[in-house]
Amino acid sequence: MCRLSKTLFYVRPLRCKYASNPRTIELPLIERPLTFTVDYQSPFWRDQIASVELELAIWSLDEICRIVKDHRPDTRLAHIQETDILRASGPLRHLGLTLGGFVGKGYDCFSRFEFLKFPPYEVPVELKRDSTGFKYQQRKYGKDELSRAVVLCATHGHKQVPVNIDIIELDALCQYRHRLRAG
Repeated sequence: MCRLSKTLFYVRPLRCKYASNPRTIELPLIERPLTFTVDYQSPFWRDQIASVELELAIWSLDEICRIVKDHRPDTRLAHIQETDILRASGPLRHLGLTLGGFVGKGYDCFSRFEFLKFPPYEVPVELKRDSTGFKYQQRKYGKDELSRAVVLCATHGHKQVPVNIDIIELDALCQYRHRLRAG
């Protein structure tokens, strides 16, 4: 016997019309707007990084590489904690993500994205050494209670990420710096 689960819907605008302009503007469909992994980099992230002064962007990504090295399985420091990922807060701030204080209950920190000329967007961020650890939150909160959130992780290995969860993989940002240096 098969049991059907509830279907969840997320509403998002498809087009907009400004009061001062009679023309309707189509909005681009971006499935994971805040995601930056090796496999997928949101256009918002790419455009934001491109808008940052080149030297500052390279410095920020170099710092992220230094931090992620301590979390990679082959170079991991003994006894390193997930909260060590917060060392990336300075470089991430230069790239448009301001991490809030670590609260340690519920989601780890409430944070703010300020990309390009878009209004600031506040969203909870969960810290994970590897995104596969997010399965705990999926079980704990369930599909009905899990709101939009971002997982900030050193490495990304989660295979079934819910549609309302974005992943920021520090290792992917580190690898992206090679694109910037190459020009």
